[in-house]
Amino acid sequence: MESENALQLAAAVDLGSNSFHLVIAASGGAGLKVLDRMKERVFLASGLDAKGKLSDEVVERALTCLARFRQRLEDIPMTHVRAVGTNTFRAAKHPKNFLALAEEALGRRIEILSGEEEGRLMYHGVRYDLGTEEHLLDIDIGGGSTEIVCGLPGEDPHLAESLSLGSSSWSDRFFDDGNISRKRFQNAVLEARHQVGPVRESFLSHTAGKVTASSGTALAMARILKENQFSEEGITLEGLSGLVEDLLRFDNLSDLKLVGLKEARRRTFLGGLSILFGVMQELEISALQTSEGALREGLLQNLLGRLQQKDARARTVASMMKRYGVEEGQASEVAETASGLALTLHKIWDLGEDELRLLRWASELHEIGLAVRHTGYHRHGAYLVRNSDMPGFSRTESQLLAFLIRNHRNRFHIEETEELASADQERALHMTLVLRLATHLHRMRRAQPVTPHAKALKDGLELEYLEGWLEQHPLTEMDLQREAKIWKNAGYTLRFR
Repeated sequence: MESENALQLAAAVDLGSNSFHLVIAASGGAGLKVLDRMKERVFLASGLDAKGKLSDEVVERALTCLARFRQRLEDIPMTHVRAVGTNTFRAAKHPKNFLALAEEALGRRIEILSGEEEGRLMYHGVRYDLGTEEHLLDIDIGGGSTEIVCGLPGEDPHLAESLSLGSSSWSDRFFDDGNISRKRFQNAVLEARHQVGPVRESFLSHTAGKVTASSGTALAMARILKENQFSEEGITLEGLSGLVEDLLRFDNLSDLKLVGLKEARRRTFLGGLSILFGVMQELEISALQTSEGALREGLLQNLLGRLQQKDARARTVASMMKRYGVEEGQASEVAETASGLALTLHKIWDLGEDELRLLRWASELHEIGLAVRHTGYHRHGAYLVRNSDMPGFSRTESQLLAFLIRNHRNRFHIEETEELASADQERALHMTLVLRLATHLHRMRRAQPVTPHAKALKDGLELEYLEGWLEQHPLTEMDLQREAKIWKNAGYTLRFR
C-alpha cells in the first residue's frame, strides 16, 4: 500500500534565476493536489558575471538549497520528478559544469529549458490555476527573462516569446547602487519597451481577452499596489504610475518604506517594476489580473500527462514528421528495429524508458533533413531539431535528439558527446550506436527487410543472419564491417555472422 501511494506522488523542481522552488503533489481523479511547497531565494542571476561565470558564493548557495530539496524527494520515484533550469542556466558560459554539480546535489536529472518551452509550461500552469475558458495572454517576469504567451483553452499557446529582461538583471543593470532617480527609472522602462518592441505587433491583437501576469514579481506588485492604495484589485497602469511617483520621493532603495515590500524582494523590486511598467505600456495594457499558477504548476501538469501516456513530445514529433514530409513507413521500421535492439541491450547499457522514448523519436526524425537536401541530410536534420521550437522538449532533450540525428550515419563524432550534459554523454553513445545499426539494417528501404537475430554480449551485440545470407549481400556485410570498427573505437563489440 505504501508503494502504491508513493507512485501517486509527483514533484516539480523549478530552478529560477531568483528563487528555487519545489512542489510536491498527489494525482487523483480530481487532478493534482499540492501536498508540500519549498522555496528558497538563491539569486542565481546576481552571481553571473559578464563572461557568463557563476560566482563561488552563489554556486555554494544553490548547491546547499538543492541538497535540502534532495531530502524531501527521497521517497518519490525518479520518473515522477521533473527538475528544470531556466534563464540563468541558459546564459551560463559552461552550464554543464554547474549542471553536473547541481544534479549531484539534488540527486535527480536537471533539464535546461528553452525560453519558448519555459513559456509554454508557464502558460499551462496559469490555465490550470485560473481554469479560464477564455483566450489568455500572460506575462511572466522572472529573474533573468520575461515570457509573453497567448493561446486558446485546451491548446498549447499559439504565440510564445522569451525576452532577455528579468527583475534581477534589470536591477543590477539600472539600479546597481540602489540610487533612485526619475532618469534612471525612465531609462529602465524605455529599454524594457525597446526589448518588447519587435514582438509588439504580434501580441497587440491578443490583448482584448483575459490578460494576466504570473510569477513572484507580479504577485508582489499587486499586493503592494493594493496595500498602498494605488489599486483596488490586480495591476493597473494608473496604479503603477502612482507607485513610481511615490518611490521618487526616496533617494536610495535602502531608504524605501513601502507597505507590503518584503525585505527578500527589495533588491529586485525596481527592476521588476520598471519591466512590468514598460511591458504594459508597449502592449497598451491598462489593467491585468494576477495568477498564482507558474512554471512549476505547468511542469506538474506536463509530468502527469507523460505518466498517463499523453506526452506533448509525441505530438511534436508527429507534427515535425508531417511538416518535413518524412516517409512514415521507413521511419516506423527504423524505430521498431532500434527499439528492439535497445531492449536486447537495456540490461547491459541500463537503457530505461526515457532512453527508449528518445531513441524512438530520433529514429522517426532521422530523415527530416532530406527536406533541405540529400547531401549531408543528417547535418541538416540536426540543425532543424536544434533550432526548432519543439513543444514538450527541454533544450537538453532537443540537443540530445540533434546529436543522435547528426551522428546516425557517416562518421561518428564521438567527441561531440562532451558538448552534452554530463548525465547524457554515456546514454548518447549507446543510443547512437543502436540508431546507426538500425538505419544500416534498413538501408535497402524494403517493406519487409531481413532482420537478424540479436543477442547481447558482455560488451556489445551479436547479429546472426540465415546461413549464407551475408555472402549473398556483400554491401550489407561491408556496412556492418564499418560499423564494427566504429563500435570498437567506442569501446564495444559488434559481431555478425
